[in-house]
Amino acid sequence: MTLSHLFALVFAAPALAVSVFPTLGFSSSEGFVLGGTAARPFFSADSLSRGVVSLGAYYGTAGMVSLSAEAFSIGVGGGRHGSLKYERLMGRSWYGWGNNTHPDTTAEMDYERQSLSMALHRSLLPGLLVQTGVSVRHSSVYNREESFLWERSPSREYGSSWTAGPEIGLRYRAGRFSAGVNGVFQAGDASYAGVTGTLHASFPLPGGMDGGVSMTGRRHLGTDGTPLPYLPALGQSQGFRGYSDFRFTGPVSLLTSAEIRKLFLTIAVPLSDMPWRIGAAVFADAGQVAESVDELAMRRFHFDAGAGLRILTHDNLMLKVDGAWGDEGLAISAGIDHDF
Repeated sequence: MTLSHLFALVFAAPALAVSVFPTLGFSSSEGFVLGGTAARPFFSADSLSRGVVSLGAYYGTAGMVSLSAEAFSIGVGGGRHGSLKYERLMGRSWYGWGNNTHPDTTAEMDYERQSLSMALHRSLLPGLLVQTGVSVRHSSVYNREESFLWERSPSREYGSSWTAGPEIGLRYRAGRFSAGVNGVFQAGDASYAGVTGTLHASFPLPGGMDGGVSMTGRRHLGTDGTPLPYLPALGQSQGFRGYSDFRFTGPVSLLTSAEIRKLFLTIAVPLSDMPWRIGAAVFADAGQVAESVDELAMRRFHFDAGAGLRILTHDNLMLKVDGAWGDEGLAISAGIDHDF
């Protein structure tokens, strides 16, 4: 589970049938964020499978509304996952197309995205998991500010657009190393496809610290037929913490990250026998976009570096608040992800 631009005060009641995570937070992209998630676990009658159903709702003062419903179950040999999401973003900046667009030359837009996805996960071998599924997407762009920058977009898909198609993924994990590849195809009012590959490794360091490194590469096909809200981009939503959403756009992207973390405080949580651990981290990111793989080069990387707060919860989720300094100043982001 990943929730972007989320966090600040989280109180859980894991001993109850329903756990509630109210949220008050802040990020550079969304402003102050208010909302929360409610989750209810369930177990099969034979106790061979278990899962969680969750509902989430968030409002950002910078023009963001996000609603979601998710369910997943895990059993012998695999699991199932389904999600329904709605997102409305207002006053978003479009920087144009490419790796070297100017940070002060932008055009504003509002857009909406909705998606429905269902997937099956099956274990083929120890550590090897395959995912097959289908997704339906809808998007629309409105209130576009007049600007020459729209001429630099490869897509003219600004109106209401419905697409659907299959997804398939493969993931391998061995100890502290994991690798994965995921492919998606969408057709309907528009047609496009994409492939994403990831590598991640973590390792212990002296002094009770932990380190982690990751690399994510993406290749997008059919940019001229992709609805603008789904164009391939590199920014805060993709983990490039020092830059705004849609800051860099291109069919090929590469993002690398490194982090060193230390958890140094343990606190008891009301109604739970599992404590939370609090700590800090320092990190650095490097990313770029290109028109082709051959165009990727060291000189094209953009960089950021920063520090943040880490809270490891009772269910092995990591709550993060990061301040990242890039070429364009300080950016604040927050979220929840699985512990590395």
